[in-house]
Amino acid sequence: MEPNVGLLDRNVRIAIGIVLGVVGAAVFVGPLSSLGTVVGAVALVAGVVMLGTGLTR
Repeated sequence: MEPNVGLLDRNVRIAIGIVLGVVGAAVFVGPLSSLGTVVGAVALVAGVVMLGTGLTR
């Protein structure tokens, strides 16, 4: 099956997924806890989804 995600799109998704995952984790661990748990949860879920789609194409 041919992947439907190009190389640039894949790399951008992986990079943004990592950044969002780190921000989401930082909200729950403490350094960014002032942002709130909802923002942390949304960032974490969005990061996981972006990272997953980037890695699996």
